Amino acid sequence: MTKLKILCLVACLTVVASEPVFAGKFRGTWGSSCKIDVKVPEPPVAYIGKKSAKILVTSAAADIPAEQLRVQIEQALAPDIIATDPSPEAVFRVSVISYNQPKTKQYTLSERFRVKVADRPVYNKDGTQKVFLGVPVTEPVYEDRVLPVAYWEGDASLSVEVDVLSNTGAHLDAFNPQANFNEKIKTSVGNESTPEAGQIPDNRQILNRVTGQIVGQIRKRYARTERFETVMLAIDDELKAGNAMAQAGKWDEAIKQWESVKMKKNESDRLYNMAAANEMLAYTAYRNTQNMEASFPLFSKALAMYEEALKTDPTEKYIQQAQARIMRAKTNMDTAMKHYEAQRFEAEKLEHQIEARRQKEQEIALSIERGAKGGITTPDSPDEAKFRTYAKARIGNAGDPSDDQINAMLNAGKQLYNIENDPGKRVIYEEIGRKRRHDQGLRLYRESLADFAKDKQINADARSSLKDIQEKYALSESETAHIEQEFGITVPKKTAPSAPNTPTKPGSRPAAAHKTTGNS
Repeated sequence: MTKLKILCLVACLTVVASEPVFAGKFRGTWGSSCKIDVKVPEPPVAYIGKKSAKILVTSAAADIPAEQLRVQIEQALAPDIIATDPSPEAVFRVSVISYNQPKTKQYTLSERFRVKVADRPVYNKDGTQKVFLGVPVTEPVYEDRVLPVAYWEGDASLSVEVDVLSNTGAHLDAFNPQANFNEKIKTSVGNESTPEAGQIPDNRQILNRVTGQIVGQIRKRYARTERFETVMLAIDDELKAGNAMAQAGKWDEAIKQWESVKMKKNESDRLYNMAAANEMLAYTAYRNTQNMEASFPLFSKALAMYEEALKTDPTEKYIQQAQARIMRAKTNMDTAMKHYEAQRFEAEKLEHQIEARRQKEQEIALSIERGAKGGITTPDSPDEAKFRTYAKARIGNAGDPSDDQINAMLNAGKQLYNIENDPGKRVIYEEIGRKRRHDQGLRLYRESLADFAKDKQINADARSSLKDIQEKYALSESETAHIEQEFGITVPKKTAPSAPNTPTKPGSRPAAAHKTTGNS
């Protein structure tokens, strides 16, 4: 062996022997590694917990039809939130609040460049031109030149407002996505076209870009998105069988394989690989169920394993990167869940308010219905009877009292008769019902009279029907008489019957009435 070969061999052995020993083994001697590209699901920024929605574009821009924007938003939210019209769980109200139409311009500027103008030969010291592999050697010559440079510029902007409501009207979320297009393209230099000259967008393409930005922001806020990540696995010999399963996407089987082996050293490598597997399973659970809470136990397990691995090997960058990756995912999910809990609390509070209002309205309707039927389920106390007279007088002949008028009557009931709100409301609403029934009777009497008395005469059958209406609705004689006067109907006065005519003799006087006595 020559001296040169011996020196080279010693140098190679020295390089191999001096390779640093790390606690974690992620790369082989010749640069081999185990990299797995994965899709990491990202939770929505504002998780609303709804699976279906109706998209309403309440206002649009001149160049952006409302129907087009609606369809784009529906497509962006699917499949997490499916667009539906009947019975949606949520309603998205979208309105354009500002829009600047695409504006483009082209112009030319004079700019200074250092350009190549020629090639000149390179000479040896003896004055002969240098030659390399039989080819004369030259060098470029540069000069400063002012050249015309043509530019294209385009601008456009779009801003919308998004309000999200539950099907009960509870406010779930609102935000204001904004999109801007501002691009400058160099189209030629010195009258020679640039490669970018063929990439100038037209107005429709510009609009597609700004609406695409808006729709993308809406999707990111309310639906899951994904980002690509590269997961590095430790490649200790004992872990390679499990790594192969992980590369095939069989993370459960990889964990079982890693658990079954006995590590000679670098125990933290196995712990790290198992942490990565639990992290991937957490993402899978979230992707399959859309339920962030279902993935939290796996996240917690993976985080604990990463922390333990990092204690053993605190300087390993791949463990640090993995820990940062899962911490970001967990933080995003925690933030989304907190938003969901907050809006769910508000939604439930509103639903309770709506239910309480519905029950109150139902109680009011029942009280009014009782009054309309003339029935009182709870007998009045003496004070309530007095208050009823007061309320009836206050309601009078006007329409239904307003809330302020009802509150004024309730306050008077407390001051005058010591009537509390609940019994006071019962009395008032029953009297409102009675008033409605009474008004209904007046209307029916008037309408019937208009049909019966077209010739301002009322026959016996019509008079009988009117009497039925008067009695059923407890209409007073003065009320019905007043209505009949409106129609010009008067009841003729009753006169005493005349005596029968008897023939008399000429010159004789009429016979006097025969007076009888008890003795006759």
